[in-house]
Order: sequence, then structure tokens, then C-alpha cells
Amino acid sequence: MAMKDHLETVVPDGAPSPVIVTLAPQTIARIKARKRQEKDKHHGGSDSRYSYSGTTYFIENFQYDDVEPSDAATFIDVFCDIAKGAGMTKTWVLLHPDGNYYVVRFDQNYIIRTLNFGPTRGIQSFKLAILGNYVP
Repeated sequence: MAMKDHLETVVPDGAPSPVIVTLAPQTIARIKARKRQEKDKHHGGSDSRYSYSGTTYFIENFQYDDVEPSDAATFIDVFCDIAKGAGMTKTWVLLHPDGNYYVVRFDQNYIIRTLNFGPTRGIQSFKLAILGNYVP
């Protein structure tokens, strides 16, 4: 099954005209499936488990090593602009390399742009939470 088959349809912030990014990453690493659950360990070795939601979401690391300055600026803009991604607070839409649109949110509180020798830029590895499917 594909990632989209495990996700619900989600309405992003800014709907009906959300921010949509279509720049495909050059590297995707460490795709993690997650659920909103916790495990507490008790004295004596027993534990308790709590489920806050049955909904699945994914965490992916994206990286752009060699892109045009305007493309690198796209992610900086989405991250910094309070009307768009606002750091880790707001959701937006990403066209994933698997060909599907997903509602995502930054899953870390920083993003780093690199300056390459020559005319290109890069974006160091950053985490996105893939929260659900987006239907345009």
C-alpha cells in the first residue's frame, strides 16, 4: 500500500487557496509512520499505553542539494512567512515525488539554506510531517 492509502483527507490552513509547493526534493530519507500515542513506564517495570488518535501520519526528511536560488527561497519563504507555514504552526500543500498532493507541516523549528559554489543553492535536510491527503 502507498502512503496515501494510510492517510485521511485533510483541509490545509489557508483553504480554499492554500500554499502549494511543487518542487520535488532531491533526497528523501527516513520515512517514519507515526500515531499519536504515548507509553509511560511505571515503577516495577510495568507500562501504560495511551492512544490520542487512531490517525496515522508520516515524518519524512527532505533535502535539496543543488537548486536555483528562487527554488531555495521558496522553502525559506514558506517557513518564515506567518501567512504561509509560520515555522511549525501552519499546514500547507506539497506535491510529493510519488505524484500525490499531501497536507504537510514543518516538523522542526528551523530550516537552513546553503550557499554552493556557483549559481545554485541548497536546503539542508529538514523534516516534514505528512498529515493527510489533499484534494485540489
